[in-house]
Amino acid sequence: MDPLDLLQRKSPKMPKIWPYIRFSSEEQKRGDSLRRQKELIARFSARPEIVAEGAQIDESLNLNDLGVSGYTGKNLLKGRFKAFLDAVDSGVVKAGDYLAVEALNRITRLNPLESLPIILRLVQEKGVRIAITSSSQIYQRGDDISALYIAIGELQRGYKESQEKGMRVKEAWNSKKRRAADFGEIATSRVPLWLSVDSIKLESGGIKRVIKEIDTRVAVVKEIFRLSDSNIGAVATARILTERGVPTFTRENARKNSNYGDFWQVTYVRKILANRAVLGNYQPMQWLEVGGKRTRVKHCSEIEGYFPQIIARELFDRVQIKKDARKIEGQGNKGLRFSNLFTKIAFCSACGAVAHHVNKGKDQKKGGRYLVCYRAKYGSCSYKSWKYEKVEAMLLSYLAEADIKSIMRDEDKVELLVNERYKIESERVAIGEMLDNFKLNFKELKGRVSNIERELAIENEARLAEIKSQ
Repeated sequence: MDPLDLLQRKSPKMPKIWPYIRFSSEEQKRGDSLRRQKELIARFSARPEIVAEGAQIDESLNLNDLGVSGYTGKNLLKGRFKAFLDAVDSGVVKAGDYLAVEALNRITRLNPLESLPIILRLVQEKGVRIAITSSSQIYQRGDDISALYIAIGELQRGYKESQEKGMRVKEAWNSKKRRAADFGEIATSRVPLWLSVDSIKLESGGIKRVIKEIDTRVAVVKEIFRLSDSNIGAVATARILTERGVPTFTRENARKNSNYGDFWQVTYVRKILANRAVLGNYQPMQWLEVGGKRTRVKHCSEIEGYFPQIIARELFDRVQIKKDARKIEGQGNKGLRFSNLFTKIAFCSACGAVAHHVNKGKDQKKGGRYLVCYRAKYGSCSYKSWKYEKVEAMLLSYLAEADIKSIMRDEDKVELLVNERYKIESERVAIGEMLDNFKLNFKELKGRVSNIERELAIENEARLAEIKSQ
């Protein structure tokens, strides 16, 4: 028998290697970054001491943040690294497992004051070993202070590199915007979806970029404005376009989502109606950190005549006035607010889209509240509805009979007990404060009684003395 196989059989708790790959841009995906990171992880897993330990690569969590920024911390909030942190907290990733990553700056490029606690929590608190595949460094629980210094240095280097790169990109982008305002140059290939950027070869041999209309899409935008000018709202417009089979506007790299793509969104119709790009105006924007959050703000004043104008100013202004008027007419007291228990947890069994709440009014025959497939609302799925009250009653009836504690995770039970302990402790403190207040009040009352008794005694002595003198 193979000695390694025997070793692995005798070691039921063999660690896993969780590979994490991240890069910031789509250009890096087409380059060498992905291949290099994968190769380094494979080399690490083949190291003799790792093989002897019986560690195996586990890719079940799909820890690939491709085209996700580490400088903004996006991968920590909702990327695949967030999924890794959740897996650590839930116990899927266990103490002793490896997180294999090319460098610490692949995990995060945040300020070390923000990023170091994340690393320390994984290593010291959770016992996860972080393997830096581009070197022989492994950060693990019990490391001496020198390992901490190395980690801080690596995090600081990644943060400074991103800062400097960000400044260079920002300066280049600002320069493009200035040239767009001063000379009409095309600042970016990202334009409204009814337009495209084409390159024209000049006689001098140079290349000039120009913005052109996409005729079929421009016609759709004009129709949206015509419908709005006829007092047809965004909801009805979205349904009309979907029922007519008008193709939606999508980019090549549009997100994959069952709720989007093949039918018109009300929110997008509203964005088109409010977008001043139809007048030919371009509003340069920039990202700034405001109150610890990245916020998109105006970079400078609008650049007029940057895009081809496809809607007359009179029509645009008239549509805005009519939209505002429809908002006012639709306002008023809607009564008690309705709470939908099924928000983001109920789905259509036919297409998988989210089930939305629809209120058809108070009419006893045709009214009521229903759950309806989100795509069906816009004509992209069969329109089937479920009476909200019945679904809610069935769920609440089930929950009333279910033993909730039996299906809770152990960590949830611990949290429940901790919360109960805090509740009891709070009550104990409150009772203690009440007793202290009672003691103070009792002491004060006792003092007042003593004063009254003393005053009465003095008064009685005075009266006795007066009687004796008579």
